Amino acid sequence: MNAGAYESNISDFLMRLRVIELPSLVLTWLDQGAIDFEYRQSSGRLVFLWAEFLLQPSSPEECRRIIADTLAKRGKSQPIDKLSAGCIFKNPPKKHAGALIESLGLKGLASGGAEVSDIHANFIVNTGGATADNVYELIQIIKKAAKLHAGVDLELEVVLKGEFGGKMYL
Repeated sequence: MNAGAYESNISDFLMRLRVIELPSLVLTWLDQGAIDFEYRQSSGRLVFLWAEFLLQPSSPEECRRIIADTLAKRGKSQPIDKLSAGCIFKNPPKKHAGALIESLGLKGLASGGAEVSDIHANFIVNTGGATADNVYELIQIIKKAAKLHAGVDLELEVVLKGEFGGKMYL
């Protein structure tokens, strides 16, 4: 999915991937340049098995400092103290999904034990006993509100697996 944060993506550090190509089931190595990476996605029907990265060496102290700084930054802007699947929607062009959802007044909206976070509206958190159906219901409400009130088609960043709303997601 080409995960990322703070203006960088995992593909920025990727050297090569061991993949199974679908539907042929051919096992192969692909260099980073052989895959078209985009915002939160990559090209092709591939199953990633393992990856090799080129990272910059740092001292253990420097790594601890970077981790502490990142966790502190996230703690101020994301609900890291609650269970969630991370950001639910991709950022639309030139917008932030969380700010859009907040502008629609949806922070705190709940379905069962699932709730749109009051810290960052692009997170749906489990306040206790949330089901996948609770989360799916909130996703649908947010998508409809964004389309109706802002003219924005929000695209999922998370991948749905299973049956929701009478539709099977594989």
